[in-house]
Amino acid sequence: MIRPATAFYALVLMAAASPAAGAVAGAVNVLDHGATGDGTTLNTAAFSKAVAACVEQKGGTVLVPAGVYRTGPIQLQSNVTLRLEAGAVLRGSEDVGDYRVDGRTRPLVWARDAVNVTICGSGTIDGRGSTFINLDQPRTAARDFERRFTRQGEDFMSSKFGVGDGPVTYRSRPNRLVAFYNCSHLAMRDVLLTDAPCWTINFADCRYVNVEGVKVLNNLLVPNSDGIHCETCQNVHIANCELVCGDDAICITSVNSREPGVCENVTVSNCTLSSRSAGVRLGYGMNTVRNCVFENLVIRDSNRGLGLFVRQQGSIENVLFNNIVIQTRLHTGHWWGKGEPIHLSVLPDRESSPALGRIRNVAFSNILAESESGIVIWAQEPGRIEDVTFSQVRLHLKRGPLSASYGGNIDLRPAFDPRWALFEHDLAALFCRGADGLGLNHFDVRWDSEPPEYYTYALWCERSSRVVIDGFRGRQPGSDDASAAINLHSVRGLVVRNSQAAEGTTTFLKHRDVTESISLANNDLNRAAKALDPPL
Repeated sequence: MIRPATAFYALVLMAAASPAAGAVAGAVNVLDHGATGDGTTLNTAAFSKAVAACVEQKGGTVLVPAGVYRTGPIQLQSNVTLRLEAGAVLRGSEDVGDYRVDGRTRPLVWARDAVNVTICGSGTIDGRGSTFINLDQPRTAARDFERRFTRQGEDFMSSKFGVGDGPVTYRSRPNRLVAFYNCSHLAMRDVLLTDAPCWTINFADCRYVNVEGVKVLNNLLVPNSDGIHCETCQNVHIANCELVCGDDAICITSVNSREPGVCENVTVSNCTLSSRSAGVRLGYGMNTVRNCVFENLVIRDSNRGLGLFVRQQGSIENVLFNNIVIQTRLHTGHWWGKGEPIHLSVLPDRESSPALGRIRNVAFSNILAESESGIVIWAQEPGRIEDVTFSQVRLHLKRGPLSASYGGNIDLRPAFDPRWALFEHDLAALFCRGADGLGLNHFDVRWDSEPPEYYTYALWCERSSRVVIDGFRGRQPGSDDASAAINLHSVRGLVVRNSQAAEGTTTFLKHRDVTESISLANNDLNRAAKALDPPL
């Protein structure tokens, strides 16, 4: 039997023999390789030596203790962990020339063709992005649309309506803040990334990626400061993150991918997102995005909530969005998006584009949205959007301070034809054009007391087929007798059941050229002045 006193002294001896608190077995301390955390010394060479020391010992941890380490690019290698202790700051150099490696501008922290790489700890990676930005010069160039097609004409994006939302212009600026190219088995945990000059975190052609508890806090005026940008990656898991970005907060795409392939098996959960573009964006590029799940998200103060875009041959398919709170509004300036909580579109971005891909098998459920614009579903060629469902959705449409100066337009950028890039169009709580298979299950629409005059219907569907509306509740936006709660035009196959006209409904269902099969059942239309126009 061990006596209590003996046991106590044994614990003391074990503690004395153990590494000091915070120490990491096999760690290479950057201070031992010439690093100086004084905020002014350039430490690029010291970090390179520390990484080389880890490689020489067949892997390990580059340990960065408290201090401010000004540096240029740090290239990580296989089996290397970069650990930033509490109080440690990697601060990007303010000189663009310091990022040039072998004739190319490199990210601040990066790896290529590496495996088993981790960035972790309670420290900060500061990109010093504002150093390269003209924060007092709003970007007003309009090369991707023509003002004459907008509702406001030449007044669209005028500085007289304010410039407080940016974006601003920039000078020559560094590359991504953190980037991995063709790597596998990657992890990022707990670190704070701030003031990125361009994309914050970029995974390109990577596999087996885990991002947990990361914060991205960027300047919302800075264009292209995406949060987490994945290009043709597989098996990516993002959880418990907070992202504040001057562009898409989370982007799953294949635009800059070097190789044909597929972007698949992506999950995003328990994140809070704020963006000047989309909270979550999927699509663009030549490769298909598929098998993705997004759940338990809060998207706030964003230009768009959820955006799905097909512009080339890559499709988007098999995607679930569940348990999401969305708050979007109109913003001043040259941002893409016009306040839509959800946006799906398929159209070419170039005149000689190959056959377009499709958006298909996408489901939205348990969505609470408050926005200054409605949901947009747009397929330039009917049928390119297939089998999209909305279940348990409550959408509240609000008038905002920019409704007259920016609202009443549909934004489909990028599009090669300026007529379809950004153009005047009446809106609805949900506008759908060109879908084959649209399902609405328990879809509730609510309006401010005086919505903008460019809203005409709650649900508006045209040039579509296989439309099922089950459990809708709502009314038209205003009191105009020519309007209706639901407007259908050129629809093949329709079911409307278990729905309810809200108080003040003028006409519940307005229809024209609805063919093949029409089923109306178990609808409560007592509050509607007119049930159908024209009567069946």
